[in-house]
Amino acid sequence: ARVGMVTLPPAAVYMTREPGSATARVALTVPGEATREVFDAMVRDAKARTSVDGFKKGKAPDALVIGQVGRDRLKSNALATLIQHYVQTAVADNPELNAIGEPEVVDDSAALIAAFAPGEPLELTLEVELWPEVSVPKDAYEGLEVEVEVPPFNQEAYDETLRQLRQRQARLEDLPADTVAKEGDHVRVDMAGFEKLESGEKGDPLDVASGEGLSVELAVGKFMPGLVEGLLGCKAGETRLVPVQFSSRSQQAQLAGKELLFEVTVHSVQRRVLPELDDDFAAGIQPGLTLEGLNEKVRDGVQAEVDKMVRERTHMLLERLLVDKYLSNTPVPAALADEQARKSFAQMLTNIKDRGDVDDEALKQMVTPEAFEQYKAEYAEEIARAVRASLLVDAVAAQEGIAVDQADIEEQKAMMASVDKEVEKVDQALLVRQIEATLLRDRVLAYIAEKATVTKVPMQEKEGAEGAAGDRAIGPMCRCMLRAARGLGRARALARRPRVWDGKPKL
Repeated sequence: ARVGMVTLPPAAVYMTREPGSATARVALTVPGEATREVFDAMVRDAKARTSVDGFKKGKAPDALVIGQVGRDRLKSNALATLIQHYVQTAVADNPELNAIGEPEVVDDSAALIAAFAPGEPLELTLEVELWPEVSVPKDAYEGLEVEVEVPPFNQEAYDETLRQLRQRQARLEDLPADTVAKEGDHVRVDMAGFEKLESGEKGDPLDVASGEGLSVELAVGKFMPGLVEGLLGCKAGETRLVPVQFSSRSQQAQLAGKELLFEVTVHSVQRRVLPELDDDFAAGIQPGLTLEGLNEKVRDGVQAEVDKMVRERTHMLLERLLVDKYLSNTPVPAALADEQARKSFAQMLTNIKDRGDVDDEALKQMVTPEAFEQYKAEYAEEIARAVRASLLVDAVAAQEGIAVDQADIEEQKAMMASVDKEVEKVDQALLVRQIEATLLRDRVLAYIAEKATVTKVPMQEKEGAEGAAGDRAIGPMCRCMLRAARGLGRARALARRPRVWDGKPKL
């Protein structure tokens, strides 16, 4: 191999690995020829760059150059070059090491410099993490038996889906002229925007968020701060001058962060009227659909979620059985554990957010290096189990020829992007790896489940309040974070109500 203009011979590599360890020690013996060649190259480079009294650059004797630059400095530079080269080639030229990342030199740098002698062999000791060796017998997943609890039909989800469908089909109905508008109502208005003068009066008109016959839902937080608050309590025929705060991130840069005035004339106060649950309602969702057919579709959709939960629970139990039996003593490299911890930590924060206990700002305050390290320590056992489960999936996939097609990955990406446009902003290479890992796990565990005996039993009711059970499920440290975030969330709730999700339910 060449380093600059120097060709270096290979080093002798000898690896030792303690049983049950995720790391190995690698002893490298760098040939004396290499130490001489690199040190001489350092001297030649120094000679070309160093001015020595009485000599032209590049013409001074080596001894004078070494004396002026410093032998230890030149030895240090030579060592850095040798280490960089041989540490990289120790992995690249010895694929049987099956290393994770690059090795690290464990020798003391000062001792290495002191011992370094050009022309003499150099002994280096490296430490490197290795991929665990996993072996699962082909008959290991034959005849496995698991018992899976099946939850009852989720009536609440069924009722909520119908409620959302009715909300989407609701019509607005004018209320009597003396009705006082309250939160949740709609108002039909004419609206014009103006600059706000220092005196608080209207300035020049603005062509922004203006128009006639506009419908405004009185939901705090849905529009520019101040607009809804300024219209609560209004009546038909009333005109109000409402101060509104534009966002500092507004696409209209000239208005970003400014306070404006909106002159709003109210024509009517309206309220949403939900349709009756009948065939006409069903046909409004899908032409030709009857109420009976709609109920069937909604039930099928809710049941599909239950079936998915049972399938995932089955996969988890089978995965745990195999990991405990065949991989319980498999060493887990720190690099893999750290990567898994980051994924799990991010998922935990997502779960907390999805529970609706915190807003984005409170969640950000929970994301600290200290919280992550605490999470890693508390959930070290679960993290190690997750790494071993991933190793199990890879081993079975390789053994049984199970793979994921690129078309399946692209289909999943497209599906995710259709639901959440933010997907397009994330690291695409990382996203592909995550999708591939998820699909591969599903396929491998589905393959194992086909060979297993799965007994389904009714889920037993859990004791205790639902909220307490949910908190227990996310662990003590997470509960502590959650309580802190709830406190922040409640404080903000005094001034701002959360938005109501109005997305289309799945049928």
